[in-house]
Amino acid sequence: MTKIVYRASLNLVYVVGFFLGLGVFGGYLENGYSVNIINASFALIAYVALLFIDRRFVTRIVIKNNTLYKHEGFTRTKSAPIQNIISIERFRQFYGSFFKKEGSRIRVTYLTESSEEKNFHIREKQYDVKTLKALFLKLKEIKPSLKLSKQYEDLLAGKYDGKNFHRIPAEEYGVETLDN
Repeated sequence: MTKIVYRASLNLVYVVGFFLGLGVFGGYLENGYSVNIINASFALIAYVALLFIDRRFVTRIVIKNNTLYKHEGFTRTKSAPIQNIISIERFRQFYGSFFKKEGSRIRVTYLTESSEEKNFHIREKQYDVKTLKALFLKLKEIKPSLKLSKQYEDLLAGKYDGKNFHRIPAEEYGVETLDN
């Protein structure tokens, strides 16, 4: 039972919160209650609110028991057995000319047990290129016949540098419309 989690990178938020908590605790031990401790306590409350937002709005991708799970927030979960996944495609998130470089979405198309074709979407920009590569490589390892879009194949082949991949519109390879 392997569990692999791919998630948006918020390590900086956790590190800042840890040191903020240490500062509040250390300041309380040294000075007791003061205006600075009260201000730092409000900052710690704001940090806890950020953690809540992280748990509520950040998408996590989990591979467990050869099933791909997408967790959004506390309750929204989509899943697809990796052997039933037909393709992973890249398409534009915004179709207006002003926002066309504001990120793309990953569309995972799969077959249900009743042979019905369904899909779910993942916001690509939440993940750095290293994480996307690791995810696609793991999926290809489990199902070598998995069809990736041309841009994702090029990404795995090393044709893009990590910093500019998210700025390339998906339309470059002709994936412009949503089926459903």
